[in-house]
Amino acid sequence: RVVAALLKGEHFQQAGQLYEATNRTDKALECYRRGHAYAKAVELARYVSPKEVVILEEQWGDYLSNNKQLDAAISHYIEAGKTVKALDAALGSRQWKKAVQIIQVIEDTSLVAKHYAQLGRHFASVKDYKLAEQLFSQAGLFRDAIEMYIHAGDWDKAHTLATRYLEPDQVTRIFLKQGQSLEAVGKLREAEKLYVAVDQPDMAIAMYKAQRQYDQMMRLVKQYHSDLLATTHLHLAQQLESEGNLRAAESHYLGADQWKLAVKMYRSLDMWEEAYRVAKTAGG
Repeated sequence: RVVAALLKGEHFQQAGQLYEATNRTDKALECYRRGHAYAKAVELARYVSPKEVVILEEQWGDYLSNNKQLDAAISHYIEAGKTVKALDAALGSRQWKKAVQIIQVIEDTSLVAKHYAQLGRHFASVKDYKLAEQLFSQAGLFRDAIEMYIHAGDWDKAHTLATRYLEPDQVTRIFLKQGQSLEAVGKLREAEKLYVAVDQPDMAIAMYKAQRQYDQMMRLVKQYHSDLLATTHLHLAQQLESEGNLRAAESHYLGADQWKLAVKMYRSLDMWEEAYRVAKTAGG
């Protein structure tokens, strides 16, 4: 009658203790379980039903998880051998380092690819790039690692990984796409590095021309197309002259070794002092 009253009042732990005292262990375990008295249940099961311990540990973990006690649930899932649940609990409670330790013992990485990605993104966000790269790579998420280094501005590391793990056309596509994104927000030097990394200096040259950064444009022409240097100076000079940008046009006529054209430009505009200055300086 006492037990019946306890059960009716949902005092399951006390009922379990009475059952345990009278050696009715099955009933005791059932009561402990219903009352979520998992510490009592596990302690009893170790002696009377060892096989049930792992089941109880998982149920204990589930109970804690459902009550938002994710950090506390981790160890119970580990005891139950439920490593993926332990990993979920570690991530849910932002126990990042613990999650790394857990994920390393899960042999089938395909089961936890999304967890690797989540961990990798976290460590990238706190600038632990080495660990983030390791996590991305272990799950075969090489693109994520490459894009991480691109966003971090470590072009060399990004290119090293890309050429190691991706096909050449994939490398080119990724770098050109990222370069265009950087170009669109005005990060021209960063975009240049990406274009050059995949042997596309002409895209960087066109970019600087479109932005009227002619010094940067000519720097790349000199580096990658030295045979076209004079011709490019001449074309630029003619363009700038037509726009009325005479000093800049003069500079490029001189760069093309065409000082007489600079003199002619000034003479055609009756700018005799400027024409004389150029002739004296460049013509001797």
